[in-house]
Order: sequence, then structure tokens, then C-alpha cells
Amino acid sequence: MIETVSVANSLERSPLFATLTPGERASLAAAMFDVRLERGQMLFSRGDSSKDIYLVIEGRIRFSVLSTEGREISFSHAVAGDVFGEIAALEDTSRSTDAIAITRAHLKVIKQLTFRDLLTRNASFS
Repeated sequence: MIETVSVANSLERSPLFATLTPGERASLAAAMFDVRLERGQMLFSRGDSSKDIYLVIEGRIRFSVLSTEGREISFSHAVAGDVFGEIAALEDTSRSTDAIAITRAHLKVIKQLTFRDLLTRNASFS
């Protein structure tokens, strides 16, 4: 229960989920599941299907692509409290970058179906 409250509080700090009521954020937090990554482990690759949205609980995720010369070009990092993956999940497009844990990481995951259901049930959120 404490973790659900903590996750709901993290969702409240995200501009994407800030307009939800406390009850809606708590319900969403309860529906999320855990993903744990070791340092260097890939979460997804460029071109993968985009079904999930992620909330970083702890750790750091790097977003990058490979250049035509084979060099890794880093775009940004996600840290605790950051939400990512929502645009690709909404548009049902493939991932545009690689996402790799650069530290041990704990993420919470919102399934695309759960997110779309929330959009359907809550006109002010959508």
C-alpha cells in the first residue's frame, strides 16, 4: 500500500497525470507493474513496438540512437519521477530510440490498454 501511495505521488508530479484526481492516480498506480533493470540492460530498442508507458522510480535510463558510423548518440536521460513512452504509446508507433539502464533501475509500467481506458473514461484527462 505504501508503494502505491508513493507511485501515485510521483504520478501527481508528472504534468501528464497531474490533472487526475487522487483516486484516479491511486487506481492507476495500483494497476502498474514493476520492471527492474541491471546496469547496461536494454529496456527497448529503436523500432520496437510501443505498448507501454514508464515511470522511473529509481535509477537512470539513457535514450540514444546509433549514427550511420555506428557511434551511439545520447539524447537525454530519465531519472526518478520521469515518465516516458507516452507519445509512442498514444500514436501506436514504434520506438524512436534505444532505452538502456545506465544504473540499476526500478520502473513502474502502465500498459497501453490501461492508459487508453483511462483516456476513454476521463474526458478532462484526454
